[in-house]
This record gives sequence, structure tokens and C-alpha cells, in this order.
Amino acid sequence: MPVLEYSHEQTLFHRLSPMVKLIWGALIMLWLFMIPDPVHMLVFGLVIFVQGMVGARISPVKFLRTTMVIGIASIFIVIFQGLLYRGSTVLFTLGPLAPTLEGVKFGLVIALRVLAIVAASLTIARTTDPHDIFLTMVQAGIPYKIAYGLFIAIRFIPLMEYEAATIQSAQYVRGITRQKGGGISNRIKQISNFLVPFVAVGIRRADQSALAMEVRAFGLYPTRTSLRELSFPKSGYVFVIVWFVAFALYVSFVNADILGAVNFAPPH
Repeated sequence: MPVLEYSHEQTLFHRLSPMVKLIWGALIMLWLFMIPDPVHMLVFGLVIFVQGMVGARISPVKFLRTTMVIGIASIFIVIFQGLLYRGSTVLFTLGPLAPTLEGVKFGLVIALRVLAIVAASLTIARTTDPHDIFLTMVQAGIPYKIAYGLFIAIRFIPLMEYEAATIQSAQYVRGITRQKGGGISNRIKQISNFLVPFVAVGIRRADQSALAMEVRAFGLYPTRTSLRELSFPKSGYVFVIVWFVAFALYVSFVNADILGAVNFAPPH
């Protein structure tokens, strides 16, 4: 099963309405971009991970599998920021290279922020039916043409993951690329041989979807009916209120410098 495909279960996050989860995701994004300190970002990211594992029953293996590639890229973010960011506290000097503590701190904030966004997105994607997201946007007053476009984009993600796995397996069977070994040259060959059929499959699927929508006269009428309507239980609003209160408390503590004792600051 693709990592970003909806999984039907009975968990806390599955019972929440899509609107509540979208509001929660927007609040998480706002909160993440307001955190200036890597220690706070690490703690907040761990909270999101734990909530996903407990509230959505996402296994740690799936979390690690999804964030592994992003985590490797995040290491380079920390290195580049440490080397390029101008700061007053130089960690060491190696020829023209003089990484600073402020640069490392800034890089850690960006890297941890990206990982936290991936964790929150995975939690929403695994617990929300894309069709429910479409219905939620339509009920919120968004034109159904725009909402359906986003719905198709979300549905394409797991489909393209299936296509990617199929293309890779076919290339391994035909001996086009080696599954293991070969070092960097084999990896580059895999990517170059993979991109052309993958892009071709994506274009073909998009063309098929556009043709199917045209045959069914999609967009002919100004409104669109649905067989069911979503309910918005009160428990979802309690969930959002708790997170809003936590967010307000954090902003108050930061403004009052109550959390200054755990800031990742260079020694004076």
C-alpha cells in the first residue's frame, strides 16, 4: 500500500471531520513557521509524531520510511546553512569554510520544520478519504470544479506510487537496471531510465481523466449534488479548541520569555 493512501480504520483522527483536520493542519503550519528555536521545534515535531502513532495508529516504520529521504536531504540543509549563514559564533575554521552556530541553529529549524510538516501531512492523508475532502470544500462554498481538481490531485498520488513501483519492477525483470549494487552510476542510470516512462504514464492518466470528465459533461451545471452529506461532530471542535489554546499558551510563553531557559542559544 502506498504511504499516502487513505487507510480505513476506527481511530481518533478517522472520526474527525475533514474540515477539522484541515483546520488542524493549517494551525500546525502556522505554529511551525512561528517557532524560532530548534529545541522547541524538535519537541513539537515529536508531539506530532506521537499523535500520529497514537491518534491515527500509523506505525513508526511508515513514519520512518516516509521521512527517511527527507531526513537525508535535511542533513544537507543543516550543512549548507551552517556554512552560508552569517553569524557571530564561529564553530571552527577549515580553510575558507567557517560554519557558525547561528547557521547550524537556523538549518536545524528548517530541517525539523520540514520533517514535522511531512508527519502532519501523512497523518491527514492516511486518515482522510479524498472524496470527503472534496465534499467538505463544496459544503464550505468552494466551487466544485476547483474542489474536484484538488480531489483528483490527491487521488493521483497513490496511483502514481503504484505506477512507480510497477515501472521499477518491470525494469528490474528486463535487466534494464540492477536492483542492488553498482554504486552511484547504477543509481543515476535507474533515475534516467525511470523518469521517461513515469512522466509518460502521468501524462496518459491526465489525458484519460480529462477525456472521462468531458464525456460525462463535468462542469455543465453550476451546482453538483452528492449522495451523502458530511456531519461535523462536536468532538472535532473540542480537538481544534485544545490545539488553539495550546498555540495561544505557547505564543504567550515565548513573548514572556518563560521558555528562554531551554532556548538553543550560544554561550555568552
